Amino acid sequence: MKIIWMSITLILWVQIVSAENTINLKKIEKPEFHETIYSLTGDLCNIEWNLKRFGESPGFGISDRSECMLPIDKQVIYQNQLLKKIIEDTNNLQGMRNLFWGRLQRGNLNDEYAVRLSRAVAKSKHWNSSKGILVKYPQGINRFIIEILNQDKIFSELIDVFSRVGFELMVNDVEKVLVSDNLSQKTGVKGKFPVDCMVTFGVFPKNKPIVQQ
Repeated sequence: MKIIWMSITLILWVQIVSAENTINLKKIEKPEFHETIYSLTGDLCNIEWNLKRFGESPGFGISDRSECMLPIDKQVIYQNQLLKKIIEDTNNLQGMRNLFWGRLQRGNLNDEYAVRLSRAVAKSKHWNSSKGILVKYPQGINRFIIEILNQDKIFSELIDVFSRVGFELMVNDVEKVLVSDNLSQKTGVKGKFPVDCMVTFGVFPKNKPIVQQ
């Protein structure tokens, strides 16, 4: 007997008119993968957040899969609208556990997060810029980068997007930290610094205590 699995895909289109341009909101349901893809497309920008449920449980995480050439502060209007729709669909983000951002370096204007990180690390007494190594910080480079990303609010715009709807973001994991001098012209600082890594945020209601890992 041959069994054929049929993929059911539900697509919703919504048009949002902003002061600057028209943004198309697209929602794709993939129930066989416990996944919903939300995307907003406008001029030179596609913001895509993939909502993935953990099996049959109410818990879920979101992964950013965006490709956007706009400056970070211009991306906020897209993120606000996308988050608003996800809030409507998830009973105010009930069950949300994390936001996987992925890499910092995404090319051109979107190297801004990487530039901010390098500049912040350049001020730290725990970084040797000539050798590109961490010094006198026994917790290791991943914990060091987490501390810098949170303390210096490298993702300030994204933090504000979630704050407006009653949630806090805190970086709770990083992986694959890349140290290089390839952003020297953009950062204005000489030496080798962390310029890229994989970032994951914890997402917490504002009235709930945050437990740092």
